[in-house]
Amino acid sequence: AVALGVTGGHGRSADETSAQLAILNLEGAYSRTWDTVDAEGWADLFTENGTFISPQVGPYVAYQYSGHEQLAGFCETVNNVWQYHGSHYVHTPHIVVDNKKAEGWINFEWRALFQGNVVYTAGVYHVFYVLTKAGWRIDTRIETIVSDSVDPNAHWYGYPVA
Repeated sequence: AVALGVTGGHGRSADETSAQLAILNLEGAYSRTWDTVDAEGWADLFTENGTFISPQVGPYVAYQYSGHEQLAGFCETVNNVWQYHGSHYVHTPHIVVDNKKAEGWINFEWRALFQGNVVYTAGVYHVFYVLTKAGWRIDTRIETIVSDSVDPNAHWYGYPVA
């Protein structure tokens, strides 16, 4: 297994570098498809039974969506029903590739316009990828919310910030 940008003096193979670049592109498509409300395109970035999980942290309610139909419905609901229109800001990820599987850790911010106010969420995605016939796809994405503008008592993994 090789971590992106952390080789410990050992070189990466062309296959590992190619996998890391493909996963970075997948993450770019994740932001673009969500932010442009391409719900079907966003769901297609996951495996057929892919799962998006947001565990309960502090005041945040846990939720989970699996499979393309539920994932597309989640994207549609947040953007078109709840009327959150925003943009993802993802930070440099840490990606470890191990043959046809990979694992990523991505800090993110999401800023949106909601009822005339700018709201934000910050957190981390812990992502498990698999190489499919269609290319790299997200198998499981765990979104842990660190803080957001809705909660004045910002939390870090369930613990109030002092």
